[in-house]
Amino acid sequence: MGVFLCVRKILCYNYSHMGEATRDLIWVVGIFIAVGLLWLFTGGPARPTAKEKPFLDLPSPASSQSNYYNSYYQNSSSSYSGWSSGSSGSATQTKKVRLSSGSAFYSIYPNQEYVEITADYNNSAPINISGWSLSNKPAPENRFKRVVIPLGNKLLVGSVNQVPRDPIILRPGERAIIVTGKMPASVPYPVSSFLVNKCSGYLEDLPNYQFTPSLWSSCPVPGKEVDINSLDENCYSYVRSLSSCHTPEITTDQNSNELVDGRTGLSTTCRLFVKAQFSYSRCLERHQNDSDFYDKEWRVYLNQTDDLWYQNRDAIKLYDSQGLLVDQIEYQ
Repeated sequence: MGVFLCVRKILCYNYSHMGEATRDLIWVVGIFIAVGLLWLFTGGPARPTAKEKPFLDLPSPASSQSNYYNSYYQNSSSSYSGWSSGSSGSATQTKKVRLSSGSAFYSIYPNQEYVEITADYNNSAPINISGWSLSNKPAPENRFKRVVIPLGNKLLVGSVNQVPRDPIILRPGERAIIVTGKMPASVPYPVSSFLVNKCSGYLEDLPNYQFTPSLWSSCPVPGKEVDINSLDENCYSYVRSLSSCHTPEITTDQNSNELVDGRTGLSTTCRLFVKAQFSYSRCLERHQNDSDFYDKEWRVYLNQTDDLWYQNRDAIKLYDSQGLLVDQIEYQ
C-alpha cells in the first residue's frame, strides 16, 4: 500500500507543474505501473497459466450414468432385432424388419385386408418369415386370433396341383404383403402365396382377379415378344395395339363367330396366334430364366374367412418363429 501512496504523491506533485500533453503521458504511465504492481501482488510469474486450467472443468458423466444409458437402450429393445411402428413400441438399435398397417384400419373384407412386412435395406442377410405369426389384440371385445405365415411358391405356375414348398424369404429392401383372405378367383390360374415377377401383371388383368393392392404391371411389350412381320395387316395392327400384360379374350357372338376382345375381322390364323402367344403361362416360358424376372415383393395369403383387424382399438403384433415379439402397431 505504501508503494501506491508514493506513486500517487509523485504524480500529484508534478501534475500541476507540467503541460497538458505531459500530464496525459504521466497518467498513462501511471496506469501501466499500477497494473504491473497489481500483477506482482497477485502472484506474478507464479500465477497459473491458461494451460494449467485455473477454472474447474465441467463434470464428466459418471460411469453409473453411462451404465444407465447402456442399460436403457438394451432393455428398450424388443426381443427380436426389429423396430416398432406403433405408438407403444420401443426403439431398437438394429433394424431388420418393419410392420406396416396396410389396409388393416379400414378394410372389412378378408381378401382386401392386408398388412406389410418390409426388410431393412441395411440387413446383411435375407430373413425367412415363414413360420412367423401375426396376432390381434387380446381383449374381451375382440376375438383373439393368431395366424402363422405359410410357405409359398417362388414361381407361381398356376397349376391346381402346385403345393406351397418355398419359404418366404425377404432380402434387404424387399417386402411381403400379407393378405388375410385368399384370391377369390381360381380359373384359369389358382393363386397361392407367390413372389411377384415380370409376368404377374397378366394375372392382374384377368377378369375376377382382384389383387389388393394392385399388382404393378411390368410385362414385356407384346409387339416385341415375337416376330409379327409375317402377320396379315389386320392381325399386325391388332397385336401392335395390345397393351402389356393383356391376355386377349376370345368370345363367340350369336352367329358363332369368334371375336378377339370384341373385335371382328381377324382371321382364324390370327386368332390362334394371339391365343397361343399372349398369356401368363406363355410369358413364363419365355422369361422365367431372365436375370430380372423376379420383383422384390411377395404376395402372401393367410386364407382366413373373417377379417383379422378391427378398425379401432386394436393391436397388430408380429412374432418370429420362436414366439418372440418382432414389431407391433397399436391404434385407437
